[in-house]
Amino acid sequence: MTGEEMERAISFLLEHQAHMDAAIGEMREAIGEMRGAIAEMRIQADADRKQMRNAVTELSVQADADRREIRDAIGKLVDVVENTRDFAQQIAQLTIATGKRVNGLETRVERLEQS
Repeated sequence: MTGEEMERAISFLLEHQAHMDAAIGEMREAIGEMRGAIAEMRIQADADRKQMRNAVTELSVQADADRREIRDAIGKLVDVVENTRDFAQQIAQLTIATGKRVNGLETRVERLEQS
């Protein structure tokens, strides 16, 4: 190899090394930016998880309150239904008793009219 060829080879290697150093520098910079982005995402993910936990806790508390309210309302409806059934039975008994009294009175009136 001649001196000129040696110089060109060394020059090529130095240029190539410079390009590689620049590329490695860019990659290191990109990795640093990615680390920063990942750290920000981690912080945001932690905040989001905390917010989700709080929301789930609030929803759970609200669901428990709603269940109690619904149970109370159903209990009241059951009471109303039972009272309505009892009143309907009383009305039926009174209707029967009234019917018997009316029949008895009609019979008496008929006897009086026939006499």
